[in-house]
Amino acid sequence: MCMRARRIDVIQPGMRIDSPRLQNSIAVVIDILRASTTIVTALANGCREIIPVPEIEDARQILASRPQESVLLCGERSGRMIEGFDLGNSPLEYNAERVRGRTLVLTTSNGTRALVRAGEAKKVLVLSFLNFQMVCDLLRERTEDVFVFCSGSGGQESLEDSVCAGMLGEQMQNTLDDRVMLNNAAKDAIELARKHQTELPVMLKTCKHGSFLMNEGFADDLDICARLNTRSVIPVFEDGLIQKKYENPNYDANKKKTSQKTVSFS
Repeated sequence: MCMRARRIDVIQPGMRIDSPRLQNSIAVVIDILRASTTIVTALANGCREIIPVPEIEDARQILASRPQESVLLCGERSGRMIEGFDLGNSPLEYNAERVRGRTLVLTTSNGTRALVRAGEAKKVLVLSFLNFQMVCDLLRERTEDVFVFCSGSGGQESLEDSVCAGMLGEQMQNTLDDRVMLNNAAKDAIELARKHQTELPVMLKTCKHGSFLMNEGFADDLDICARLNTRSVIPVFEDGLIQKKYENPNYDANKKKTSQKTVSFS
């Protein structure tokens, strides 16, 4: 019996969404610079949960309704930590000493808004380069269609999110052969991935938002964001919370880590 082809749709900022189909699909949200990288890092370092919200006032209202000693206000606007917040959006801030056991209320310029937009899906996963292969492996085990939400920057497409989406799309295509259907945005993203996936650090430092972060003093963040397959967690967003629902206890980051120059998706 012939298996149904799985659809992989990349959703760029401003694109319309087929809501009925999204509700029966898996959504993958990408914000390489920097929300998805920060979320993966925080959960890997033991934070209890993350509550993503689109607006600053939403975050402050949640803080007011919870025991403040267990909650950290986190986020940025224009790349900088919000006044009165505990943490910004740099993954370097989210070490185990600071976040272990804490609830993080997170609002960012692009990533948390993309998460809310994807929230209708059957399951919502958070993807970065850090946990790239973990997410790919999980998706291959599923049968649902996949919507890949690129957060972008300021309502525009971003190269770094598109490259990550294209890497995912190409790996799924290569694994499932003719059982994958791609929308045009996914095909475009795959072309970008083929051009840039072997030089992720260079791509992040020269793309528009990466250059902005460099100028703002966040060069070290870009080095973290470019690390491929160094984390074994998959954050899942459901019922308003992001939690660590998948983890490979046998995962060895040192063995799994691969030089970007030798990564092959052929």
